[in-house]
Amino acid sequence: MMRLLLAGMVILGAMMLQGCGGKFQPLEFRRIENLKVSQWNMIAPRVQADIVYYNPNAMGFHFKGGSVDVYLDSLWLGHSQIDTSIRINPHEEFTIVLPMVLDFPRLMKSGLTTYLNRQVHVRVDGVVTGSKAGIKKTFPVHYEGEQHLDLKLF
Repeated sequence: MMRLLLAGMVILGAMMLQGCGGKFQPLEFRRIENLKVSQWNMIAPRVQADIVYYNPNAMGFHFKGGSVDVYLDSLWLGHSQIDTSIRINPHEEFTIVLPMVLDFPRLMKSGLTTYLNRQVHVRVDGVVTGSKAGIKKTFPVHYEGEQHLDLKLF
């Protein structure tokens, strides 16, 4: 009886993997929304932005967080730890809140106002973790593109 149950589980697992359709496609960056200062001070203000991605895969998964470095033009803006855990549906957009503490004195030295309310080259590099059926996997994240930064104070 135990062998039959085990064989049934193996066959079910194989069918689930076959149904996944093969290789996992990378998530597609769509846009940055709602860039705002969430806590202000002159040394290390906190900012956050909503990052919208699209899951092109035929299967959903659980997003378990990650960490990224963000650059504006060639200036390193900061590091962000993402501790969000959400369910990602197949073939749908989803939003991750990206919190970040800025090194304000460094930004002022480089001319902060040159980056605000205009098109800038944004680069994001890091890793995120996802899980499906109890199996965790880490995926690299890389995005480069032009974005309009419209900063909202509070």
